[in-house]
Amino acid sequence: MPFRIAPPFQKFRNMEQRRSDETRIAYQVGAPLQEKIAWIVSFTGVSNEPRVLRQSQALMDAGWSVVVVGYQGHTETNPNWHFVKMSASHPYSSDEIHFHEFLRRAAKVLCRLPLGRIWRMGMARMHHAHIPLWRYHTKTVRDFAKAHPELKADLVLAHDFHSCEVAFAVRDQFKAKISVDCHEYARGQYAHDPAWVKYTLPYVSGMHDYYLPRADSVTTVSAGIAKLMNREERLKRPVQLIRSTPFYRPFEAQEPRDRLTVLYHGDISHVRGLHMAIASMPLWRDEFDLLLRGNGDPVYIEHLRTQAEGLGLGHRVRIEGPVPFDQIIPRANEADIGYFVHYDASPQKRFVLPNKFFEYVAAGLALCVSDLPEMASLTRQYDMGHLVSDYDEQQIAASINAFDRASIMRFKRNALNAAKELNWDVEKEKLLAHYNTLL
Repeated sequence: MPFRIAPPFQKFRNMEQRRSDETRIAYQVGAPLQEKIAWIVSFTGVSNEPRVLRQSQALMDAGWSVVVVGYQGHTETNPNWHFVKMSASHPYSSDEIHFHEFLRRAAKVLCRLPLGRIWRMGMARMHHAHIPLWRYHTKTVRDFAKAHPELKADLVLAHDFHSCEVAFAVRDQFKAKISVDCHEYARGQYAHDPAWVKYTLPYVSGMHDYYLPRADSVTTVSAGIAKLMNREERLKRPVQLIRSTPFYRPFEAQEPRDRLTVLYHGDISHVRGLHMAIASMPLWRDEFDLLLRGNGDPVYIEHLRTQAEGLGLGHRVRIEGPVPFDQIIPRANEADIGYFVHYDASPQKRFVLPNKFFEYVAAGLALCVSDLPEMASLTRQYDMGHLVSDYDEQQIAASINAFDRASIMRFKRNALNAAKELNWDVEKEKLLAHYNTLL
């Protein structure tokens, strides 16, 4: 007797197919197609995602066509991309959402049972497959790939494990090679949070256990994360280090003005520890101001404003929105010190080497960063600033107060010299050589 889907499941399968048929994916046709085609899949606002922008430009400069799959960011997309714009919403009804929510929650609970790696992988994938928006993405992107054989991929790049289901669907459609680019050390990203370790880590581990060994390669952003992944993942080849360095542009070291500006740019959220910077400011010399630039949690941003006012620092703390991607470094060049100090709460935070670190270097700023292995090593190697030895108001203030105008200028010049080596023109050659070995 042939297998038949039970009526309720068949009902939802039919509803999914109907809604998918009714919805058309947004597609921007880009430059004429070249011999080699790469697909880049990222669940981010890709038009302002630095790593996507750099990867895509490196590939296009090397003669590839690029198909980018992701959300629209807050800037215009590159007109040379073939851009598959994912919807920020899904068409499921409330009944469908409840159905998927039930299966998703059940799978996440079952994922925690100590029944072995194969079980964990299966439950993790089931949980992921029933997240409504991501489920919808997999269906629509798979259908799009089938409908566009002219976009046949030679290489598919998945950004983090979240996008692997979509990226592997494209890989399977075109029989392409696939590389997973891990921005974070996902297994240890929130290891300081017991609830995350208990409820979410089994899902993350299951997704990694399933997809990363099946990838033709894995890349990541820092040597510390690469070492952890090589030890813990069952990979076809060692992790390739591709650091998130910016495009090189020559800048002049700006002479410090009467007021010295300490700049933080990027995500403004509690995990970044910016409340600690403000809390330490009563101990800073009066000539230092703090500028926070970026998007983030509105509640937290308002808390920072209130905190600054309560400490009588409203005139010394400025919080402003982000600038366009191509203005991040030129605008940073107007400041004096690039700041990034956070708590060593997890392996991910310990080995972090973020975009902003290299953007500060490219902008020619003196650095005030945490004394954590990856950032500290480069800061010491190129003599670019002061390290904060502990996540503590007194230590932050001591590091800020250690700067004077002469040392700031020395560190700025050293950063600009370092930028001649720590830039995307150097890093992209490793990227292209690595991808060429896959083909």
